[in-house]
Amino acid sequence: MSARSLNKRLREFGVQYNQSGTWALYKRYDGQGYTKTKTHHYYNSLNEQCTSMQTVWTEKGRMFIHDFFKHKDRIDSI
Repeated sequence: MSARSLNKRLREFGVQYNQSGTWALYKRYDGQGYTKTKTHHYYNSLNEQCTSMQTVWTEKGRMFIHDFFKHKDRIDSI
């Protein structure tokens, strides 16, 4: 599954939302250690240094995603 597909599905299932270009978890899932944010430094077309925030999944978060979709698939088949 691509990152775009994963983000879209997690948004549809109420796990995360996009705020100003950064993905964030809804309160129910936030603070569980599933994600962390990193600052990305880059230069724009005018050669100005800029930063952006990236949300990355931790190993605990990856396990959560796998378990979440396993459980979701069981509910959908009922």
